[in-house]
Amino acid sequence: PLTRYHRSMPRPLVVSACIAHTLTLSVRAVEPPKPAEKWVALEAGNFRFVSAVSSRQTLEIARGLLRMHAALGKVSDFELHTTEPTRVFVFRTQPGFSRYCEALLHSKCDAFTGLFVDGSSGDFILLAGDAKGGIDRVVYHELTHQLMAGSSAKLPTWLGEGLAEYFSTFRTVGAETRLGVPVEGHLQW
Repeated sequence: PLTRYHRSMPRPLVVSACIAHTLTLSVRAVEPPKPAEKWVALEAGNFRFVSAVSSRQTLEIARGLLRMHAALGKVSDFELHTTEPTRVFVFRTQPGFSRYCEALLHSKCDAFTGLFVDGSSGDFILLAGDAKGGIDRVVYHELTHQLMAGSSAKLPTWLGEGLAEYFSTFRTVGAETRLGVPVEGHLQW
């Protein structure tokens, strides 16, 4: 259930949330959001959102995360094992997302639209709100990484990415859950 929603967030709070909570000292060198940018905050279950996309889109992302988490919990052992809420930062554009991604990974993130970071002070999901093909697949892909990080098994990268792509196709249609639908971009490869 959605517990708290803020229509706009004061700029100092956004800056401190984006910089102080994104784990590494290298992120502190990233330029903070522009004063004119509007951000919203939303609490949903064990997720805390700080988002530069519309209130409606932030709410849709939150609902999708909660639906997938609930559905997978019914059919698998996937479970969030975090005591701290997961912080989800949704940047309006890929370049805005990329600045933080590159500071965290110390490499280029031009081809990335999402990132999961398993941190000592909690888990973080960073998303580009303008992901090609929609943000849903990116959200589900990164949530899958979070769920796998909570398991004791350490998977090889190829398997972890393959599973994240498989679960990125998560959809609910009425009471039915669908997974494993072919990804159009992968078929063209």
